Order: sequence, then C-alpha cells, then structure tokens
Amino acid sequence: MADNQPFPSEDDGLADLDRELYERGATPRHVHHSNLAPRPGEIKRDWNLRPPAAETSRHHRYLSLSVLSKVFLAAGVFFMLSLLAAGFLIFRGGNIVSNANIDIDLTGPLTVKSGGDFDLGIAITNKNRTDLETADLVINFPEGTRDPLDVGKDLPRLRRALSEIKSGQTKIEGIQAILFGQEKTKLEIEVLLEYRLRGSDAIFEKSKIYEVQVADSPVSINVNLPLSANVGREIELGLEVVSNSPTVLSDLVLAVIWPPGFTPKRSSVTPTGSDQTAIWRLGDLPPGGRRTITVVGELTGQNAELKSFQIQIGLLKSDNTDELAVIYTNTVKTIQVERPFVGLAMTVNDSPASEPSANLGQLVQTVIDWGNNLPVPVTNGQISLSLKGPALRESSVTVQNGSYSSTADVIVWDQVSVPALARLDPGDRGTLQASFASFPFSAGSSIRNPYIDLVLTFRGERQEAGRQGELVETVIKKTLKLSAVFQAAGAALYYNGPFANTGPLPPKVDTPTTYTVVWQLATGGNDVREAQMFATVPRGVRFAGEAAPSTEKLVYDATNRILTWEAGYLPAGSRGEPRSREVVFQVEFIPSANQTGNEANLLENIRAVSIDTFTGEAINRALNNLTTILSTDANFNDSNGIIVQ
Repeated sequence: MADNQPFPSEDDGLADLDRELYERGATPRHVHHSNLAPRPGEIKRDWNLRPPAAETSRHHRYLSLSVLSKVFLAAGVFFMLSLLAAGFLIFRGGNIVSNANIDIDLTGPLTVKSGGDFDLGIAITNKNRTDLETADLVINFPEGTRDPLDVGKDLPRLRRALSEIKSGQTKIEGIQAILFGQEKTKLEIEVLLEYRLRGSDAIFEKSKIYEVQVADSPVSINVNLPLSANVGREIELGLEVVSNSPTVLSDLVLAVIWPPGFTPKRSSVTPTGSDQTAIWRLGDLPPGGRRTITVVGELTGQNAELKSFQIQIGLLKSDNTDELAVIYTNTVKTIQVERPFVGLAMTVNDSPASEPSANLGQLVQTVIDWGNNLPVPVTNGQISLSLKGPALRESSVTVQNGSYSSTADVIVWDQVSVPALARLDPGDRGTLQASFASFPFSAGSSIRNPYIDLVLTFRGERQEAGRQGELVETVIKKTLKLSAVFQAAGAALYYNGPFANTGPLPPKVDTPTTYTVVWQLATGGNDVREAQMFATVPRGVRFAGEAAPSTEKLVYDATNRILTWEAGYLPAGSRGEPRSREVVFQVEFIPSANQTGNEANLLENIRAVSIDTFTGEAINRALNNLTTILSTDANFNDSNGIIVQ
C-alpha cells in the first residue's frame, strides 16, 4: 500500500477476495490475528436507538402465536366436552323435560252468543322423552260462566284428571260451558296443564289463553225517557228488560246510576242500593221473558244542562254489594234540563224537598215564589195550589190574598187578588203564602201512611209577535208525608209482672232487691223498622238476664253497661191504628251506704229509636229514668222507694 493511503480502498479488497475465491492457482491471503486479549465489556453498536424493526417484529409474532395457541386449545377442549355431553344425553336418554315440547292446541268458535253454548276442543301432545305423570287439565272461565248441566250454577273453574301422558302421546278433551258477557267484548278462557315428573313432588304448569268475542247481549233494554224536562217538574223513566237468551238468565240485576240533581220519588218496584244507584233484583228471566219498571222523579240543574242516566243489566259480585261483576248490557240515556218560562218554587215548613214530612196535626206553612224567565211579558197570570189527601183538615186552611174552595180543595191567586199577576214583565218576581194542617192522630184513626198531595200550577198568556196569547204553564208537585206516631214507655215494678221479685222494700244497704222492668214500643199511622230501645245500667244495678217473651232480643254490653232491646220491624194496624210490643225483664239492685235516705236509678238515659218506612225519617224518643220509686205499681207505697240502712 502507498504511504499516502493508510487504508486500502474498498474496491481493492473486494478484488483480491474475488481472485482468491474464483481464480485458478491463486494463493489465499494470510490473515494476521492479533495476540492481544480483547478488552472486557460490551461495545455498544448503536446510538441508544430502538432495536431493528425486524427483530421487534419477530418478538411480537412469537408472543401472538403463543396467545392464539392457548385460545385454540381452550376452544378445542370445550368443543370436545360439549360433544361428550350431547352424546351422553342423546344416547342415554335423560330425564330433562321442556314446556316447549308440550303442545296445547285449542279449537273453538271465534264468536259466541251471550248465554249460548260454548264448546272448546283441547289437544295436548307430549313431545318430551319423559312421561308426564298425574297430569290435570284446569280450565279457568270468565266471571258469569254457567254450568251447561245446571244453568243456575256458576262455573268459575273446571278440573279434569288426565292421569299419565306418555312420551309422544296426544290426549284430546272437550269442554262445554255457557258464557255471558257484554256485546262485542272479548272473553278469555285459560287452559292450564298441571303435571309431575317421576320421582318428584313438584308441580309444573303450562298454560294457554283462548279468546272468544261475544256476538250479542243476552238481554236488551228499552228505555223511555223524555228528551227534555223543566226544573222541578216530575219526569217518568220507563225501563223494559227483554231476554234474548235461549236459556234461563238467573239472578239477573238491573242497576240505574242516577245523574246528579235527580231525586227518585216513587217506583213501580221498590229498589235497593244507595242514593246514587238503584238496584232491582229481577231474579230468573226465561227465554223471551220481560220485566217492566217505572220510576218517577224530579230533576234540578242549570238551564240547558245535560243529565245522563247510566243503565246496566248483569250479575252482582255478591249478595251484600251493589257492584256488578258481569255486565250484559250498558246503555246511557240523556235528558236536557230546561228552565221553565215562568219559574215556580215552593217550600213546605222551610223544606224545598219534593217529599217533605210533618207530624200529624202539625200546622204546615207553604211559601211560593214566582218569576217571569221569558224575554217577553206574560199576561192574565193565575196561580193555584191543589191540596188532596185523606189527612187534610180542610177547616185549617188559611191563605193570604187568595181564596180557598173546600169543594175542590184548591187555593187560587189571580189578577184580582194579586194585581201583579195581570202582567208579568221580564224579570218580575213575587211571593205568596198559605198554611194548612192534618188531622191529629187518635187511637181510632183509620188512616194508614197518611199524606197530602200538593200541586202548584201557574198559567198565563205569552205576549210575543207570532206567539200572541200562547199558553204558558208551569207545574210543581210535592207530597207531604205525615210521620208515624212512634211511642215508647217504660215502668219498674215489684209486686206486679210475670217475675217473682225478692229482697227488702224499702231497699236496704248492701242487700240485693230485684225489680221487674217493662218496656213498650208502639207505632200508629206508619210502620217503623230498626226499632230499638236502650238504657244505661248504673253501678250497683245488674241485669239479671231473664226476659219475657223469650222471642224478644235483649243484648247487654257489660263493658259500656248498655242494655238494648232490638225490636226490629214494628207494623201499624191495617187501618193505621197503633200496635204495640213489650218486653219484660229483671234487674237486681244492691244499694250503697252513701245512697241512704235517697231514691236510686234502676235504668238511666232511656231512649227509643226507629226509622219511619213511609217518610224514611229517623225517629228518636227520650224517656225518664226508672227509679226505686215505683209509681206505676198499684201496690207500692212511695216510702218503700227510699234506701234505708
């Protein structure tokens, strides 16, 4: 090498190596190896850069292959285990049952006539490899369903034993029922299969719902109601129930929900229910049968206000409720309230009720208000008040600015006695008064459920172009009902009565003496119901527990020391004459030392209550306390009523 070239050129070195490898006869070059030991330590081959990309890629591929291998291995193990499990179940058979392998096929009509026969075909197929044991078929019917073998019998549920349903077996059943429901409603019948498996007490179920639509109602109702009515005037509601069913309709009920402002006054058949709902129990209605009911009542409300009557026919939920469980027919009828052309209002003893009440012999005061509601005048006005009834005492009638005819039993006010009635301009108002009384009650009375009918009428002529002289009329009707003469009495005895009394007279301190007590209840004119008589038993007095007659019900509340006689229904005589009932019982009295020198109470706070069946009003009577002074005992001396030491 030349001195000016410290390192051989790259091309010369490669050329020499090439000659040594490929040229014939070339002598290999001798490579000199140094005798120096290598310096310890690692020589860095880079400038702190990352490893070459090729090396990094090879490392990552190694790691990825390792994870994938593990995943594939796990999947393979799981697959093999699944194959083993499936093979075990397939070849061994197993006891596993699925509801999906139980078919319930239902065949029946899509619609049914309410009250007609309903037939449903049921096919149950067991596609499981295991038998179904002690299988039962349960059918849950909608409310109101009846037994086809006994139409009067409810059929809420039907159960049939199917015994065993083998694997692959189909069992077919048919059921019959009589369905009832409102027209165009859908009824649901639940078909339920209950079964057990061999070796298990658990009950398994599979169910299916069958829907059927009611084609028509088993009953129809015809409603007769006017389209409009004046405030305060009576209206008549006619109801006719007609059976469309081919079978007998049992326990049929008619319900009417009154609109606000309607007051029923009388009905051809007395209903039960509440103030807002009337219930008529129609009983059994044969095919084609009819029931007719008429209700008379009175409407109040604003002018042009609509009032709706809701009328339902069906079955009650239970005997002690007014709610219908099944509704066969539901209809609504509407009437419009109209303000009368000439307004009339009448109070009886300050009561605006359509059926006020008063006591027999009581003076009754009536106040009449009138007014022109038309935008035009009314002329030649006349107001009349008719008084009719067997209880009216004609001689008691008095009238202001009017006249009374006892022949016709009518009070009349006209333009002669009341000049303001000659012409009533729009908005004119006025007031009239009259009074009367009924006959007082007597033991010889021959009036049962006494009443006086009041009919108030206005008549006049309308003064309007095209309607000149047209009659304007307003009528108000009321019935004054006269209350029952409900009476109560009580007496304490020692010598008289059905019981033999014991003990000293006068009563002695710390020594018992027995007394006989007589209670009486009576009513005249009207019957009463829920009649009761009760009293407080003071301390030192004991109810002995014996009573006569034994048919009368005496109840003693020892906690509150209340003795009650539950008399119940108490009728008046057939002609209204009074009838009475009595009960007799014993009490025992042991005086205390601090009562010496005084009389003592045997019964306190004595009261009698009842409800008048004619007027509907509650009656309450208070009686004096019964003491040791036996004023009604014929053989008693008053000095024997004072307690001694």
